Amino acid sequence: MERINQTSGIAESEQHEGLLWMVNRTGDAAINGVDAQGRWRVTLAPSTSAPVNFTDIAVRDGYIYLLDVRDETGVRVHR
Repeated sequence: MERINQTSGIAESEQHEGLLWMVNRTGDAAINGVDAQGRWRVTLAPSTSAPVNFTDIAVRDGYIYLLDVRDETGVRVHR
């Protein structure tokens, strides 16, 4: 069973009734799907090699959108 330590953002799935998408803010890029009772159902792993700190999530027209605006560890190169 997966553990969601600190969630940031929640969005209702358009394609799977009763499924809620959550972003886990523990340093990984996991997107977790849980049911209405909070039981873990699925994890999606976006393909990225960059450090991530997703802060919000949205679902629209079959796509999952992720917001990443922080660099708490100071490891990103800003241009």
